[in-house]
Amino acid sequence: MTPYKHKKKKKRPPMPSVEEVKALIETTAEKWADYLAMLFVLIFCGLRGSELRALCWADVDFKKGLITITKRADRWGIVAQPKSDAGTRDIVMNATTEKALKEWKLRCPRSDLGLVFATSRGTVQNHANLMNRFLRLAQIEAGVTKQKVVNDKGKQGSKLVAKFGMHALRHFCAALWIEADFSPKRIQAMMGHASIIQTFDIYGYLFEARMNVEEAKDRAEAIVMRG
Repeated sequence: MTPYKHKKKKKRPPMPSVEEVKALIETTAEKWADYLAMLFVLIFCGLRGSELRALCWADVDFKKGLITITKRADRWGIVAQPKSDAGTRDIVMNATTEKALKEWKLRCPRSDLGLVFATSRGTVQNHANLMNRFLRLAQIEAGVTKQKVVNDKGKQGSKLVAKFGMHALRHFCAALWIEADFSPKRIQAMMGHASIIQTFDIYGYLFEARMNVEEAKDRAEAIVMRG
């Protein structure tokens, strides 16, 4: 008989706190203003890095308040369709993101591809460049850091480095939507997950934390037993 194996507990995805995001927004507004709209799209719309880099103005609908994901860019900057049907989706924009994008559109680099966040030459941004020229520097300036052990010429020490990668902001956005009481199915759709199982596998602990079992039990009873 094969012994029963317990499933390994899934690691919770890394994400910044609300306080860390606020510090990052403030620092970006002060010192990296050209990246502010990009930051808002990441933290409020939950795009993957590949989707952010391929985002076109034609897919930003200010009248409807929607961003439509129709493309992704690979590591070489080649733009193609999303990997799955679920990747093509609509995401709601809040007023802060919409305002920042409208302001950015007035001064963004011209792009023959119609890119929202193009390079100065109008081409697709490189993921590493976005991290090195903005997101890592802004985190360090904002104090969103961690200690990293380094070995320099045989001498071991530590230095402060940026705490999060770009994907952590996508996780933060999902947590924000859960806290704001978007339905699980709506969150699944806006995250571009192929199934609700994927959404619950990653963020189930956050949905659970929102639930007060005792209160829910009493509400369920009241629906039937109290007029």
